[in-house]
Amino acid sequence: MSEKTKRKIISESHTGGLESLLDVLAILSFVFSVLVGIGFLIELEGAGIFLFLVIAAAGVLPYALLKAVAEMVRLLKKLNGLQYGGEISKHTTDKTYGCGACGEPIFQWGRCGSCGVEIEKDDLV
Repeated sequence: MSEKTKRKIISESHTGGLESLLDVLAILSFVFSVLVGIGFLIELEGAGIFLFLVIAAAGVLPYALLKAVAEMVRLLKKLNGLQYGGEISKHTTDKTYGCGACGEPIFQWGRCGSCGVEIEKDDLV
C-alpha cells in the first residue's frame, strides 16, 4: 500500500481589484507624460528640452499619488481580512555593529580596528 498525504497550499496570489487598477493607471500616466514630453522635444527640437523635463517631472506626481492610494487600499483590505492584489511595500533595516569595548564601528569580523579586541559574530552586548 502506498503512503498518502494531504495537499498543502505552498503559495497563494490574488490579482485584480481596485488596487491593481490603480497601479496600472499610475504606470500609464507616467508613461503618457514622458511620451508627451518626447513629442514636444521632437517638435521643438533643442528648445523643447525644458518642456520635456517639466512634463516628465509633472508625470511623477500622479504616479506617486495613484501608487499611494493603491497602497492604502491594500492596507485597508488587509486590516479587514480581505484578499488584495499586489504587494504591500516593505521597509528594510540596516544594522551597523560596533565594538563592545570601545564603541567604534566594526567593518569586518575578527578584530576591532581601533582597540584590537577580538570580536565574535554571535557575541552581542
